[in-house]
Amino acid sequence: MKAIKKNTIYNSFGYVFPIVLNFFTLPYIISKMGEELYGIYILCISLIGLMSFMDLGFGQGLLRFIPYYHARENYDKVNLILGVSLSVSLFLGILGASILYFFSGNIVDLLRIGSTYKEDAIISFRIVSFGFLILMLNSVVANIPRALQRYDLAVIIQNIVFFCKQLLQLFYLHSVPKFMLL
Repeated sequence: MKAIKKNTIYNSFGYVFPIVLNFFTLPYIISKMGEELYGIYILCISLIGLMSFMDLGFGQGLLRFIPYYHARENYDKVNLILGVSLSVSLFLGILGASILYFFSGNIVDLLRIGSTYKEDAIISFRIVSFGFLILMLNSVVANIPRALQRYDLAVIIQNIVFFCKQLLQLFYLHSVPKFMLL
C-alpha cells in the first residue's frame, strides 16, 4: 500500500509540474513568437500527439509483461520483449516520420496556413517528423521504470527532460531575433 501511495504522489507530480512550468513560461513564449507562429508550434506538437496512435499499445504492453517476467527472473524474456518493442517502435517511428516529412506540404495545405507562414510551417512539420521518431522510441524507454514500479525515476526523468526543453526553448527565444524564429 505504501508503494501505491508513493507512486500516486510521484505520478501526480509528473502531471502538475509541466502545467505549473507552462503557466510561468507560456506568456513569454507567446510574446516572443507571436500568435501566428505559436499557433504553428501548437499544431506541430498536436500532430505528434495525434500520430502517437502508431505506438499500437507496445508501451502499455511493457507495463504488463516486463513486471510479469521480471518477477519470475526470466530476464531473457524481458530482453526479448524490450528488443521487439524497440524494433517495432523504430520501424513505426521511421514510417510515421517519413509520412510527416514527405507530406508536410499537404498537411499545411489541409490546415489552410496562410502564405505568409506556409514555408515556415512546412519546415516546422519536417523538423517535427524527427521529434516523432524520438517520441516513438521514448514510448518504450519511458515505460521501463514504470513497469518496474519505479514511478519516482520515471517522473524525475520526465520532468528533467521537460524542464530542459523549456529552458532551451526560452534561451532560443531570448537569443534569436524575432524575424529568425522560424
